[in-house]
Amino acid sequence: MSSPLVSVIVPVYNTEKYLQECLDSILGQTYEKIEVLVTDDGSSDNSYGIMKCYANKDSRVKIFKQENKGPNAARLNSLRYANGEYVTFVDADDFIDKNLISDQLEVIFKQKVDMALSTAKTIELDGNYSHPKDFLEGKFKGRELAERMIDIEHFFKMNVRISFCSHLMKKDLILSIMDTFDQRIQLSEDVACMMLACMDSEYVYCSNTEQYIARMHPGSLMHRHKDGYLESMKYLYRYMQVELGKRNASDKIRRELEILIIRNLLIEGYEEAFGQCQELYPFKDIKINSKVAVYGAGAFGIELIRTIKNMPYYELTKWVDKSWAKLSREEFPVESPQKLMADDADYIIIANTKYNQIDEIRDDLIRRSEERRVGKECRS
Repeated sequence: MSSPLVSVIVPVYNTEKYLQECLDSILGQTYEKIEVLVTDDGSSDNSYGIMKCYANKDSRVKIFKQENKGPNAARLNSLRYANGEYVTFVDADDFIDKNLISDQLEVIFKQKVDMALSTAKTIELDGNYSHPKDFLEGKFKGRELAERMIDIEHFFKMNVRISFCSHLMKKDLILSIMDTFDQRIQLSEDVACMMLACMDSEYVYCSNTEQYIARMHPGSLMHRHKDGYLESMKYLYRYMQVELGKRNASDKIRRELEILIIRNLLIEGYEEAFGQCQELYPFKDIKINSKVAVYGAGAFGIELIRTIKNMPYYELTKWVDKSWAKLSREEFPVESPQKLMADDADYIIIANTKYNQIDEIRDDLIRRSEERRVGKECRS
């Protein structure tokens, strides 16, 4: 196997608490022929100071600073200075296994592919790990994988980890896409770029190695409502229509794009897109004047809570999440899922856009309900 230079791109924004662990994990790779390009995206904490310390002690680290423009602009800034034949991305609050790059290079050369995609395990708020399920594995033609990235039969099921992070790819492949990307797009730029990169690849290999460790923390869960996401999705749709047209994309890929945009509106622009309706999209079977409880305090849950509170058609009884103890919300108190067992809601809405997590929550609710029923029978 040859030894090409690998460029590792790290966008940074106010991550001083986690940045050292991130950079240590990159610089501690068993594959040492790397350069680490770190762009500070207008941080107000000591992130840039940490970056300078690492650049001073390791010549492989190159640092840049820009006004706050968002993570995609920070990635692009570093990418334009990258000298590696291959590139990978790591978020500044995450870290990677010491063998990630060497193992992915081995896959690229052994399988003769343009990209090596892998999965990630996540450190949840409670300190436990969650693991990906049902992701594709094996060698695929690039266009074939693009058609299977989003499972259109199961509305929000992703078949691969759709993110810049945890993957290794040819630099020219992703640079040609990101160089022309519409920076007005504020959400799912990673999904759009990865979809196009797959279409531009001859072959891609997917593995479920979990050598990338993503971290959930209170800062990563913060979700402040911003207006303008409906416009952003229009930019995404228009941009992707042009790019998919250039690549003669199939109807299936175009449908995947539509599903992606609807998901984005649910988690970022719900009120703009659906707030004027009497129905709770996509929960169309919920009757007007019903009592509803919401399970989920992620981005979609927050958007849904804000909308329900402003609608005269539904009464909100409870808002629960498994990480309720670590969450503090002004909109409505977040409580333990156990509280649902004593609630009189007509409907429990699972506010989540991740297919596997929806199944887990549903199974948990069924289990809790069965335990409560058995408990009542034992007491009677």
